[in-house]
Amino acid sequence: MNAKRNINNLKKVSTILPQIFKKINKNGNSQLLEIKMNWTSIVGRKYAKKCHVLSLKKINKKNVLTIGCSNASLFELSYSTVEIKEKINHFFLRNVVDIIKYKKSLQI
Repeated sequence: MNAKRNINNLKKVSTILPQIFKKINKNGNSQLLEIKMNWTSIVGRKYAKKCHVLSLKKINKKNVLTIGCSNASLFELSYSTVEIKEKINHFFLRNVVDIIKYKKSLQI
């Protein structure tokens, strides 16, 4: 009898997946999740080893990407801001990131 009840309660995967991804990414921001998943292929190993993505927020109608990095690589990455922004926007084939901010992080 329990087996019949469970069969009737089946849901399609297409209806469950968006709910799961919203829980993973609290803001429902699929672009941030996409950047995090493809970070190494977007910016290359050189930068991926030195930094990681923290957040993507809309502030004053501009998309601000916050990147965490160690204190030692912060200076080098700040000079590569334009290059990193171009690589991310090229990956999405549209303007996803307007501003990049860097934050000291101990996670690297």
